[in-house]
Amino acid sequence: MRPHQPHNTNEPDTDSEEIVFNRIYRRHVNELTRYACKFVPREEAADIVHDVYITMWRQKKIFIPADEVRYFLYRCVLNACKNRLKHLIRTHGFQNEDAAQLQLAEIDF
Repeated sequence: MRPHQPHNTNEPDTDSEEIVFNRIYRRHVNELTRYACKFVPREEAADIVHDVYITMWRQKKIFIPADEVRYFLYRCVLNACKNRLKHLIRTHGFQNEDAAQLQLAEIDF
């Protein structure tokens, strides 16, 4: 339990930030993971989604207007999936390159 601190109007209320963040997380995590699974294996999809949320928290993106949060998250997950597939192309041989290129083409379509 934190000691009571006077409320400073110049700083956001951390408890409120955590509540908002947790609400956003619970509302979208499953659908974002299913979406990412269209492009990468499930384990990687879950990691990608969690990384997106970590970045969102660190950059304080929870203050995005409520009607734009879902779009923002989907866009971040899509970009992270693209980056992961590009990484696979660079780090693995030609066997995986064809499959990854096909996945990238499907994403861009």
